[in-house]
Amino acid sequence: SLCKASDIPWPRAFTTSLASGCLVTLLSVLGVLKPICEKVLSKNLKCAITASLGLFQAMLGLQKMRLVVASEHTLTGVGNLYEPEFLYALAGFLVLITLVQHQFNTAMLWGIFVTALLCWATGTA
Repeated sequence: SLCKASDIPWPRAFTTSLASGCLVTLLSVLGVLKPICEKVLSKNLKCAITASLGLFQAMLGLQKMRLVVASEHTLTGVGNLYEPEFLYALAGFLVLITLVQHQFNTAMLWGIFVTALLCWATGTA
């Protein structure tokens, strides 16, 4: 891990992370953070940060549903498409698209609810 490689005890790393999070929250609440970000970060950099966070979240989701798995040769590979996690995620996604197509305002919540219910009912949650 990063803490072992840097010879930093994990409580210190956790405390540093918590302190920086509190500082960013305080600066945001005081209204100081927005002007700093607008002055320092270009529009292209803001878009790049947003896109990279979205890709990171997508990768985590794909790993959680086991569509993306570790591979020795290519770093990542396609998982087993018959895994229950993937099938439940696919079912939830199909519910989501169907409800969006019918213009339900709460389509995302219903997709999450159906997926959670399937996982709970089958004991994979």
